[in-house]
Amino acid sequence: MARLLQQRPSAVNDGFNYTPGIQKIFISLAFFRVKRPDLFRAAFNGSLQIEQVKEFYGIREEMIENRDRLRRSPSFNPDAYTISGLWSCLITGNSNADGNDHFSSAFDTFGDFNPKDIYEVLKHEFFGSFKLPD
Repeated sequence: MARLLQQRPSAVNDGFNYTPGIQKIFISLAFFRVKRPDLFRAAFNGSLQIEQVKEFYGIREEMIENRDRLRRSPSFNPDAYTISGLWSCLITGNSNADGNDHFSSAFDTFGDFNPKDIYEVLKHEFFGSFKLPD
């Protein structure tokens, strides 16, 4: 990870000018780039599946069940719920992924987003200039 960020040290700071959804996806993609380059490539070529994201993070269904605050699974994990929901929203292009508008609004204040635009921002603003040194 350090080698990746050395190529563009300001990448993380630059990310704070972007929405929370883009920031979280950027960090997730940085992890993919280092640990699972196949998932990194799949994200940008449109073949990444939510099951692959869940497997990478070890997310189980009971960790993301969120029927309501009173009936959550004891295994509910807000971090797992967030990363799964953001990726689901981005992968499917469904602004109401998992029945929750807050995922699309993490990419755009009004929930009006185009996944292709988000990938373009991430590719050109952050990952376009990243090259891992040998």
